[in-house]
Amino acid sequence: MAVKAYEDAEGVAFSRDQVSRGFRPFEYRRFAQVVARFAISVPNLFKTKLAKLLWLCDFYYYTKNGESITGLVYFRLPYGPAPDQYNLLLGFLESDGLISFAPHEFESYGGDTSSKELSDRSHLESVWRDRPDGDRLPYSEALSVKMIQALLGS
Repeated sequence: MAVKAYEDAEGVAFSRDQVSRGFRPFEYRRFAQVVARFAISVPNLFKTKLAKLLWLCDFYYYTKNGESITGLVYFRLPYGPAPDQYNLLLGFLESDGLISFAPHEFESYGGDTSSKELSDRSHLESVWRDRPDGDRLPYSEALSVKMIQALLGS
C-alpha cells in the first residue's frame, strides 16, 4: 500500500518546515481527498493543470485562513508552480488505486489548452517569475498572486 511507502519516504524526501507547508502538517489522506475532488469536478484534468490548481487552492486558502489546505510545499519549476516531489506523490495515489493516468492524443498540440492557459498565467505571477527554477514559493507571498487577488475581489 502506498500510504506505507509515503510514510517511509516522508521523513527523508519532504520538508517538515511548517512555514514552507503553510502552517499545516502534510497528511497524505488529506492530499488524496483534495486531488479526488479536483478529479471529480474538473474535466480534462492533466498533471500540469492539477499542479497549478493545488498551488492556487493552497495559496488562496492560506490568505483566508492563515494555513494551507494540504500542507504541500511548492517550488518554481519550468512549467510553473508545482508541489515538492509531485510525481512521487502522484505515484503513491496511483499505487493506491485512487487515480489513474490515461494517455491522451492531441491533434496538433501536446497539452490541454486549459492547462496551457493556466500554466501561462502562473508564469506571469511575480512569486514564480522572479525566482530561479528550484526555488521554494513562499506562502507569505500568496496575497501578491493576481489570480488570488481576483478571487478575493481585490
